Amino acid sequence: MADIDSEKERRLVADLLEGDESAFCELYALYKDRLMWFSLKFLKSRDMAEDVFQDAFASIWQNRRFLNPNVPFGPYVYTIVKNRILTCWRDWIVSWS
Repeated sequence: MADIDSEKERRLVADLLEGDESAFCELYALYKDRLMWFSLKFLKSRDMAEDVFQDAFASIWQNRRFLNPNVPFGPYVYTIVKNRILTCWRDWIVSWS
């Protein structure tokens, strides 16, 4: 898995701030495989992992005006996905109680 070029990522986030849909799509494509793998490792369900990934990127699009292109995007998006995974786990626990 190749590392994502930080300057390219910074430019994409800056373009995303301006509402550039192609920048959003490129970030989506750059992170999809690694975030799907990350989610699948914890959720054990491809459908759930896909839902978590889609939800995370929907949130990024809706809240793009709060992004800072000078802050690495990777840790930001991983944190969003991690929090959604934890929410899934919490919901499972509550449903089994």
